[in-house]
Amino acid sequence: MFEPNFVCTLDLMSAIPAPGDPSFSVRDGILAVNRMVPGRTECRILRDGQKAEDRYRLGLGPEEIVALSRLLLSPEGRLGGT
Repeated sequence: MFEPNFVCTLDLMSAIPAPGDPSFSVRDGILAVNRMVPGRTECRILRDGQKAEDRYRLGLGPEEIVALSRLLLSPEGRLGGT
């Protein structure tokens, strides 16, 4: 499912005609389906084969925030190539 904030992707899809009706874009079709079948996500974090009880209270601690900040501030060349 696509959300309206995927601007670049949706802009691209607005230029592609729908297979069955060229007056209707692929973007229009995707958004119509999203209105008919709203997306729904549920946390799927497991511990020992069971849903984690704290799955709705997840967050970043100080160590994770520092690690992510270092990663974001690292030049791409220092991250290693794949």
